[in-house]
Amino acid sequence: LKQMTQCCNRKGKGSKCPMLRSRKQKTSDGVKTNDIVEGEQYSKLFLQGLTIAGLAASLLTTVFGLFYVDVFLRVYELPLHSFATGNVIFIFINTANDLLGAWWIDTRATTESRSVMVGVAGCVLTICFLMPFFRWARGLTHFVVSM
Repeated sequence: LKQMTQCCNRKGKGSKCPMLRSRKQKTSDGVKTNDIVEGEQYSKLFLQGLTIAGLAASLLTTVFGLFYVDVFLRVYELPLHSFATGNVIFIFINTANDLLGAWWIDTRATTESRSVMVGVAGCVLTICFLMPFFRWARGLTHFVVSM
């Protein structure tokens, strides 16, 4: 990213920096694929947006990791046994979620634009981040669904 920013800064304000970019192409069987094409450009604003989005996601993950234990154990008074059970359930759900989520994103990447995918991901991340802090159920159910 540092090289990208330096490249953009050298060429002047508002110019585009030559980078690798994915482009949709049809194959012989008619399926669209994303190939990396050299020589296309990303703007400096786009690269800054990606950096800010990554920073925001890191901050949200850190805040959630620091406070979810206190929220569920102290504020919602979830028993420690239920908290441990919920974490074990979360391990299995998270593994399945990672596999299914990767498959879903791979299939959507060929049909949807990046801006649509980022917009959907932003809404989902917002809901997932706020869900633990608003009590909508009691006990283990709220904990497992919020995780």
